[in-house]
Amino acid sequence: MIKRLETSPLLTKITICNDTAYFSGLVSADRDGIADQTTDLLELLDGFLKTAGTTKSNIAHLLIHLKTLDDYAGFNEVYKTW
Repeated sequence: MIKRLETSPLLTKITICNDTAYFSGLVSADRDGIADQTTDLLELLDGFLKTAGTTKSNIAHLLIHLKTLDDYAGFNEVYKTW
């Protein structure tokens, strides 16, 4: 059974299939600095995980794209506390 949550006309942000949740198209708010953007993104992801009925402890794979490698250290500072 496939269940789609948080849909828009162009994108389904959460699809649940056989108790596995798939997320797509999550972006941070347009804020200054990678730390604030990372915080926004992770808070958004937490909300979507809750909507899907799961938590970050059940994440099997997470792919996050950074605009530049210069953001790598700043991203990891926030991510490792999450």
